[in-house]
Amino acid sequence: MTVPFRVDPESPKRPAQNDPFLEFESERPSRSLLGQQDAAKPSADLPPRPLVAPASTDRAAYDRPDRPDKSAISPTVAFAIGVAGLVTAAVGYYQMGQVLSDRSQPLAAAQGAGTAGTITATPAPPVVGRLEIASDPAGASVTLNGAAIGVTPLVLADVKPGRQEIVLTRGSASVTRTVDVGAGSTSFVTAVMSPAAAPAAAAAPSRDAATAGAANAGWVTFDSPIDLRVFERGRQRGSTRDRLAMAEGSYEFELVSDIYEVRQTVSARVGAARGTRVAVALPTGTLSINALPWADVWVDGSPVGTTPLANLTLKVGTHQVLLRHPTLGERQQNVVVKAVTPARLGVNLSR
Repeated sequence: MTVPFRVDPESPKRPAQNDPFLEFESERPSRSLLGQQDAAKPSADLPPRPLVAPASTDRAAYDRPDRPDKSAISPTVAFAIGVAGLVTAAVGYYQMGQVLSDRSQPLAAAQGAGTAGTITATPAPPVVGRLEIASDPAGASVTLNGAAIGVTPLVLADVKPGRQEIVLTRGSASVTRTVDVGAGSTSFVTAVMSPAAAPAAAAAPSRDAATAGAANAGWVTFDSPIDLRVFERGRQRGSTRDRLAMAEGSYEFELVSDIYEVRQTVSARVGAARGTRVAVALPTGTLSINALPWADVWVDGSPVGTTPLANLTLKVGTHQVLLRHPTLGERQQNVVVKAVTPARLGVNLSR
């Protein structure tokens, strides 16, 4: 095939604007560039300078369609941004989990988890004590330091610390007790109201008194850690604190306490002109102890563990309980353990 004319791309005299071989407008050089090229041309003998100077002498490599765009983000930068986003999300998720975990902790754990530099507020020590008064049988009139305060059973929650004198009166029976009340502790006072001896007993002794005064008379004492009423044939003879004069013979005594819910029978043989000692085996009861936030516990001076403590088996009677916390101090309470009803003690050491 023969080309009818020759196309010289380097010829400056060809009218580039009207070239029919440049089909697209984008391929046509701008008018301003052509004008500048003609003005800058010093002589017709010199070839024209190219409009755009490629950075490389290899125009085929410069004009490749697969050449990467320098304005796009490189894969390395994109990967680094993605990794940074994942790390940020993980750190945020971990911190949110820690916040939720801290909020879910109970107050007791939060108080015990302070750091070395944290200042923990210690509650002010109590300035009053607690006093519980009971009598067997109940209904005895009570005076505290000479002032009438009520009838048993009686609970006083704000007693001034120090030695207190308590007098219980029921009918003709009267009992005096002295107790030391401590700040922040509970003291318990019990009294068995034994019937008072009749004034005419010495002048006109009964058959039992006459028998007791005979040569073959003896006496009975009871070895009991708590005070119990003593009955013989349905008649109250006194209490386990008393020494009971009895004629020689065999007896069955009923020991009763409404305070400790005790009712049991013991047998004794009274000898002539000598004393008989009767050992009283007390039943057991249960005691449960709890403290807020927690405490180490001693009962009657012996360690028993850390709260909460459930169903400790103890002899019936009054027991001293000491609760101790390393930062909130200690609290002392007296607790009555009964034979039937379970005893419970709860103390808030934060108050």
